[in-house]
Amino acid sequence: GIYLVGREFFSRKKRSWAPLLAAFFTATSFWHLNFSRIGFRAISVPFFATFGLYFLLRGLRKNNILDLTLAGVFIGLGFHTYIAFRFMPFVIAIPLGVALWRWWQHRRTLATASVPIPASWHTVACAPCAVILFLFITFITALPIGWYFLQHPESFVGRGAQVSIFETPSPAWEFIKSNALTAQMFFWRGDCNWRHNFACKPQLNSIVAIFFLIGIAYTLRSLFKKYIRPHHLSRAHAMLLVTCFGFMTLPATLTAEGLPHALRAIGVIPPVMLIAGLGAASLLSSIQSWLQQRSIRY
Repeated sequence: GIYLVGREFFSRKKRSWAPLLAAFFTATSFWHLNFSRIGFRAISVPFFATFGLYFLLRGLRKNNILDLTLAGVFIGLGFHTYIAFRFMPFVIAIPLGVALWRWWQHRRTLATASVPIPASWHTVACAPCAVILFLFITFITALPIGWYFLQHPESFVGRGAQVSIFETPSPAWEFIKSNALTAQMFFWRGDCNWRHNFACKPQLNSIVAIFFLIGIAYTLRSLFKKYIRPHHLSRAHAMLLVTCFGFMTLPATLTAEGLPHALRAIGVIPPVMLIAGLGAASLLSSIQSWLQQRSIRY
C-alpha cells in the first residue's frame, strides 16, 4: 500500500526510488511491526488510510469509477477502527478540493477562450461527479458506526474527552508541550510504554530519521515551486503530505496523557515513511549526479 500510494505522490513519468524505499522503511519499522503483532485495532488506521488515499488519488487522476468506489469503501471502513481515523476527512479534503479547483479553472478557461478550442479539450473529467460518488460510497460504508454514534453520542466523545488537553487548566500550554514531546519521538526519545515501544527508543532509527529530515526539507521546498527534480513532487502532493502529517499527529497532540504516545500517533506512519523515502531517494540521486559529474570531469 505504501509503495502504491507513493507511486501516486511522486511523478510516474520518471522512475523514483522513493516509493520502494518508503515501503522498505515501513516493512522494517519496529513502530509498525510491534502494533501489527499485538493486534490492536489502531493498526487498521494506516492500512485503511493508505489504500483509501491510493484509490482516491488514482480515481481522481484516471476518472475511474471502480477506483473511486474502492476509495470510498476503504475510507468508510476506516471510521469503524481507531478514533484517530476521525481526522482523515481533513486529509482527503485536499485532493478533493484540488480536483474541483482544477476542474473549475479548466471550465473557466474554456468559457473565456477567444480562440477556437480543440474538440479534445472538451472531454474534461467531471470532478464534481467523482467527488459526489466518492462521498456517497464513504457515507454508505460509514453509516453503521455513524448511526450508532447518533443513538449513543456519549460513546463518540467519551474516551477523547477523558484525555483531552481541553480538560486541563491551560489547554494552550498543554498543546505546545504535547507537540514538542510528539516531535521528539521521531529522533531521540520515543514512547516509554513497553507495550508500545522498546526502552524509550525513538520511533525512527537514526538512519531513517536523517532521511526524514531531508524529506521534510524537500517537501517544504516543493510547496513553493511547481516541480523539483528528480522526483517531481507537485505542490498539491506536497500540500497533501504536510496536511496528512499535521492532522494525523493531532490524536496525540490534543491529549495530555502519556506523551509521547506511539499508539495515538499511529496514523502518521504513512506520511512519515513517504517523506523519509523521498529524503533517501533525493539523497541517492544527488550522490549519483555528483559521481556522474566527477566521471565526466575526469
